[in-house]
Formats: sequence, structure tokens, C-alpha cells
Amino acid sequence: MATLTAVPLGLPSHTKQVISPPLWNKPAVFATGFSTGFTMNKSPRRPNYQEYESYTREVNVLKEEVKDMLMAATRNPVQNIHLIDLLSRLGLAYHYETEIELQLHHIFYGEDNIFRDHDYDLDTMARLFRLCRQYGYDISCGTYHVFKYWWKDTNLASECPYTRDRIVEMYGWAAISTFEPYYGRARIIYTKTIMLQSAMDDGYDSYGTPEELESFTEAIQRWDMSAMDLLPDYLKNYYRILLNHYEELDKEMTAEGRPYSVSRLKELVKEVSDAYHKETQWFDKGYIPPFNEYMMTARITGSCQVITAASFVGMENATADAFEWLQSSRRLIMAVNTILRLTNDILSHKREQTTGESASSIECYMRQYSLSEEEVIENFEKTIANQWKIINEEFMKPTPISNHLVSVAINQARSCGPWFQFGDAYTEPEYAKDIISLMFIEKIHI
Repeated sequence: MATLTAVPLGLPSHTKQVISPPLWNKPAVFATGFSTGFTMNKSPRRPNYQEYESYTREVNVLKEEVKDMLMAATRNPVQNIHLIDLLSRLGLAYHYETEIELQLHHIFYGEDNIFRDHDYDLDTMARLFRLCRQYGYDISCGTYHVFKYWWKDTNLASECPYTRDRIVEMYGWAAISTFEPYYGRARIIYTKTIMLQSAMDDGYDSYGTPEELESFTEAIQRWDMSAMDLLPDYLKNYYRILLNHYEELDKEMTAEGRPYSVSRLKELVKEVSDAYHKETQWFDKGYIPPFNEYMMTARITGSCQVITAASFVGMENATADAFEWLQSSRRLIMAVNTILRLTNDILSHKREQTTGESASSIECYMRQYSLSEEEVIENFEKTIANQWKIINEEFMKPTPISNHLVSVAINQARSCGPWFQFGDAYTEPEYAKDIISLMFIEKIHI
């Protein structure tokens, strides 16, 4: 087919615009595609009509199977919510409008009140919230208050007002790392563990005196309730909650035959606590370390290993091999921690200088190499790109565990995209509002 030309309106008559022919006008497309498809000619002698009938019967059987699944799920509200949500997102809900209405009516008005009588995780409640709003049920935003149950009960937000109260944002971060529906427990353990880690970080960075933090670090290393006597009153409740959290995890994992998971996680927490303390000592002494010395500590406080281990604790398929891999994969973990630290420091450098926190990687690099802040940031962006190359190389190598588990660690670096694209969305929650809304509230338009 010849290429067409046209004279657009408003242009001189001698100007010609090349217009490519429509894709579907090409004879080859019709010859290899539509002509072998289904036609409106319903003659039973036509081979393609018989194929059409065969596919139609198969589709109808599958539709009935899904309908049976939908009605059977009445006995399991969580399974029901996830199935309806899946059908909606796949654009298949129109096949089951009546059944979905019946199920949502049962969930919303049933005697077993799903909002009052259950304590579902954020993922399930967010799906239910979206579905109820989509189908016209007046569900209150107060539904989300259920996720305060644990954090609110700790009283840490009031007793330790210097901590960042970010339970919902932390769950959002967990959902980026382990988003699969069957990893609900991993997300809960991740959220609780890293919220406690965040409170620890804030205590070191923003509040404790040198003497208090010395005692606190010693108490963390001892990991025993008797060490509570070392602590000031405002840290005693935190210390008790921290140890109780791990004791509960230890009982649960021991019952499953996986006690090694919690013991390894505790050792990593001790390591991070010691690194936090080193950073505060630098600040107290007015010491700005060389960049390499700073990064040796910062790669620990980046907490990739703690975060990944917390997720592994909640994943039944994370055996002892997974924790051994986490300990031995220095190159990949170092790359992830470097991305986390440099990305965070690029955004938070100026804020941390005004709040009196320890020197950042930018300050250390500027002083060591006599460069401007802009030059340092440009170098860091190149370093981050190189760390991604390392991650890709390591991901391609054979490992004793599945790539699915390896991705839990890598997802920590991937999370920098949404969380640090426009600002520090964890420290400054206004940047997290749209992220949380898109992840858990807004409908996906298909």
C-alpha cells in the first residue's frame, strides 16, 4: 500500500505531512489474524465456527467454576474479599455482578461484623474498603484505625514523642518488599519489627544523652529484662516491648521448627544498635569521619539485613539456608545498603544538619575531597547506578535459595523509587500520602 500524504489545515500549501497507513489496513494482518479467527457466519460446516463453539463451552465452564468459588468463599471473608478484588482488577467482575452484590451485602450486614469482630491486616481491609466504596456501601475511613491496635497499645508514640509515628507508612513499605497475598504474616512481622527499629534509630539520633545511649546500647547487647535497671524511665517501656516482641516471635517460630530465624534477627538488631551508637559518638565528639569509614558504619545502619531477616521470619519457605545466604552475600547486601544510605542522605542532608544529627555521607565526602554539595550528589548518583549493576550481576548468579527470596533484599533498594522520589516520604509524611492512597485506597483503572 502506498504511503499517503496530506496537506494539514493552517500550513502552507506546499508543506506535506507523511501519514502512515493504519496498522489494521495491512492485508498481512488480516490474512494471518482475523481471517483465521471467528466470523459471524454460523454455518456448522465452517471449521472456525466449530472452534468458536468449543471455546465458548470452555469459557462457560470456567465461568461456572469461578461462580462456585465465589459463593463457596462466603465461609471465608478474607478469601472472599481477595477473590472479588482479583475479579475486579482483571476486568471480569461484570460476569458476576449479582454474586458480588450478594457477597458484599453479606460481609457488610452479616451478623458476624467484619469490622467489629475481626482484626484483619491492612492489605485485606484496604481491599474491602475499596470494594465497598466501589459498590456503594458507606464504609468509614475509621476502618483503618484497627491498624493502630498494636502501635497504640505500646504507648511509645506518647512516651517517646521524638519517634516517627508511621505505622501505616511502614506497612506500605512492607507491602512493596513482600507484596504477595500469602505473605501477610511476613508483612505484619516486618511492620512491627521495623517500627521498633525506627524508634530505636530516633532515640539515638534525636533524643538520648551520651550517658543514656551508652546504657541503652549495653542493655541491647545484654538482651535481658534485668538490664532494664540501666535505663532511664522513658526507655524502659520501649525495652520491655522490644524484648517481648522477640520473645513472642521466638515462641511462634520454635513451634514451627524455625527458632534459628529469630536468633539471627536479634543478632542483627544488636549489630545495628552498636552502629547507631558509633554514629552518635562521632556527633558528640564533633568528629566527621572519612567517607569510607562513614560508609562502613552506614551500610549497617541502612538496615537491609534486619529488614530482610524480619521478612524471612514471617516466610515459611525461608529456611536456615536463607539466613545463611543473608549473612554471606556481602556484595549484594552492601550494594543495597549503599543505595539506601546514599539516596536517603541526598534528600535528608540539609534537614539533618539543622536538627543536629550526625554527619551524613555528603558532608564526609565534601570535606574529604573538597567538593561542592552539587558535585558530591552527582558522584553519588553515579555510585547508585553502579550499585544497581552489582545487584543485577549478583541476582544472575546461582544461589542456594530461590530468586524469589533474594528479591526480598533487592526490593529494599527498589523501594527507594516511590519512597524517595520527591522527598523523604517516611520522615515527611506529606510525601507518602499519595503513595499510600494509590497502594491501598484508589481504584486501579483498567
